[in-house]
Amino acid sequence: MEDDGRGIPHSEFGHVFQPFFRGKSSRNNQETGAGLGLHLARRTARRLGGDIKLESPYRRAEGTRNQGCRFTLILPLITEAAEND
Repeated sequence: MEDDGRGIPHSEFGHVFQPFFRGKSSRNNQETGAGLGLHLARRTARRLGGDIKLESPYRRAEGTRNQGCRFTLILPLITEAAEND
């Protein structure tokens, strides 16, 4: 998922996936949310053998730089042959 928002400062990268964490910008702008969404998403991805990667800012496919965020869900590919092992 990508957005064109204000992005996430690198100083908050280590906290973004912690439960109940809300970034400084979120708190200052009084945005709603409990800070559980990213924590639950990463926990679920990891239980499935994957992870979620955060990039902010990020580079689009055409090469332009965007100040927003990109979250990439990474899940293992399980083939039928692997299931039968």
